[in-house]
Amino acid sequence: MTISVLLLDDETLMRAGIRCLIEQMDDVVVVAEVASQSEAITLLDRTLPTVMAIDVNTGMQTGISMIQYFKHAYPDLGIVVLTMDDSEELMSEALQAGASAYLLKTVTKAELETALRAVANKETYLNPDMSMKMLKRFQFPTLRLPHQAQILTPRQMQIIAMIGNRKGNKQIAYELGLSPKTVAAHRSKIMEIIGEKDTVGIVLFARKYGLLNSDKTRKMLI
Repeated sequence: MTISVLLLDDETLMRAGIRCLIEQMDDVVVVAEVASQSEAITLLDRTLPTVMAIDVNTGMQTGISMIQYFKHAYPDLGIVVLTMDDSEELMSEALQAGASAYLLKTVTKAELETALRAVANKETYLNPDMSMKMLKRFQFPTLRLPHQAQILTPRQMQIIAMIGNRKGNKQIAYELGLSPKTVAAHRSKIMEIIGEKDTVGIVLFARKYGLLNSDKTRKMLI
């Protein structure tokens, strides 16, 4: 059985690189390359390939929305995500949206071929390193943060934990070797990101997502 592939990526050179890998595979062909969702829809309305390889680097929500749209409109289409984003959050979102494979753009020919054949057979394929990150995350379920908190830096996470343990700006500054002014700036940014307006909100956030245990917080930031 020949596996037909549609490439959706707004980077011409990236599409060319993926096409080059696919052209070395037996019974796998690239039927078209497109740079946007609208171009893909035009082609899919005429003919349905076996697999779509889709880039989600243009923005998490944009990429996830595209996956949801294509999976809803074309249920038999297998979707392979190609990305430079190695976050388990994005992988989880992509799989929930309907993707059957998640690969980094550093993928080898062998891994890409394995993924394409798995998806063509209605199976799932995950990048091995990403799978290990996901398994590690599930070992600490209380540390799974809401989407809006994913952009917090490790330092901000550390400060949230310390605020959650009732430490003031001066004590945090002393322990971290920062100035109180820097800690205050971090505190303001944290409240903006997590949507809280005061220290009580930060404490409740830290408690809700299991950040009061410094050992757990440290493991999450590894």
